[in-house]
Amino acid sequence: MDQKQFEEIEAYVLDRLDEAERHRFEKRLRVDAELAKEVESMRESVLSIELEGMQRTIESIQDEHTEQVLYIEKTEPNRIRPQVWWALAAGLALLVASVIWLTDDTNPRYELYSTHFFPDPGLPVAMGTTDAYAFTDAMVDYKNEAYQKAVAKWSDLLEDGDENDTLRYYIGCAYMNLHDHEQAIAYLSPLASDKSSPLFEKAQWYLALNYLYVDRIDALKRLDLDENEYYGDRIKELITKLDQL
Repeated sequence: MDQKQFEEIEAYVLDRLDEAERHRFEKRLRVDAELAKEVESMRESVLSIELEGMQRTIESIQDEHTEQVLYIEKTEPNRIRPQVWWALAAGLALLVASVIWLTDDTNPRYELYSTHFFPDPGLPVAMGTTDAYAFTDAMVDYKNEAYQKAVAKWSDLLEDGDENDTLRYYIGCAYMNLHDHEQAIAYLSPLASDKSSPLFEKAQWYLALNYLYVDRIDALKRLDLDENEYYGDRIKELITKLDQL
């Protein structure tokens, strides 16, 4: 690998390419297995460096904190330790949060949502392959909770004509994880009404949760659950609990 290619791969991995450059690079990745391997190797190297730097930062903070505590204990034995101040601050924050929660009459609905919502974990990925590389690369971002990046990459695929249920489903899930529930609804609704789609049941479940979150209860109750064998009863249970609030 020459210096030019190294710098190009580094720029891609570190997200320094502009949109047009990234688009051209990803087209090459789809057909160049060696390039895909080099990208994965670079990702692993960058991750290793970041983890090492994080470890050093943590150790530095721990050392500094220990020195401060020892100094205070030696020079000001009656002074309240920093840990005590942090505990008091945390307690106050918890008290404020509790007051807000108790005085917000919409919170029971959000509590019901949070009790039932678990993010879709995404599909297994095998980096280094050329088949559907762009989709897989975005799935790695999704699994790393870089949902904005995943949405951007998957949206590019939609613009390129790669129209499929899986793509739209995971864009909807990513928006849901970003708490952009209206966008999530826009992507999940067509799948939740298409009973021939292999993602029909899951899309309907997550659509129901989005409706719950944005208080579109009428739309939630209008969902056709007759052929949703796996999630139908769970959605009905959700509606029952909602009616009891």
